[in-house]
Amino acid sequence: MLPYLSTATVRWPRPPSPLLERAATEGRPLIYYTWHAYTWLSVTAFRGLPDWAVPAILAHDGWRSRANQRAYTWFGFPVWVYGQHSSTRPRKQIADALLNLGGNLALAADSGGPYGRVKDGLLDIAKASNALLVPLTFRGRRLVRLHRPVTHYVPLPFCSLVVHDGEPLEARQVSIADCQAALDRLEEEHRR
Repeated sequence: MLPYLSTATVRWPRPPSPLLERAATEGRPLIYYTWHAYTWLSVTAFRGLPDWAVPAILAHDGWRSRANQRAYTWFGFPVWVYGQHSSTRPRKQIADALLNLGGNLALAADSGGPYGRVKDGLLDIAKASNALLVPLTFRGRRLVRLHRPVTHYVPLPFCSLVVHDGEPLEARQVSIADCQAALDRLEEEHRR
């Protein structure tokens, strides 16, 4: 289902190792966040990293999410599923999981939402778990852009991706507007 994962070429202009080591040393969660359209690209970005550096993919328990979850698991990605219809709100479920797992890495691949606005729940989760937030954006070749029902970029086999991450944000010291501005700025800087 995801043949691009095994053939993609991925380059990080700024290697993620120092940031990953900082999060591990401090024992804090690290949450990468990006636009909804980049969900499949964001998973590809972490394919070649060592196991300890591969973030858990946050996914809901809806039927449309299940096929992706199985594919990600098959390719060795940890997946953490929250219940959409649980009596506990999803943001609390996720924050509790990050706290209980201790210094875990997470990938909130649709935290930018499908309509270009960072979701409020992202900051709530990060504050509750004392996480560092890292904006993430991509450029690449051999990608297909799907427009319906919402935009998604689908990497083709033998695609090449360049992964751009921004400076980490201290969740307890920023607003949702700061998170939005960081992602917008990163997107604009690397659009050229």
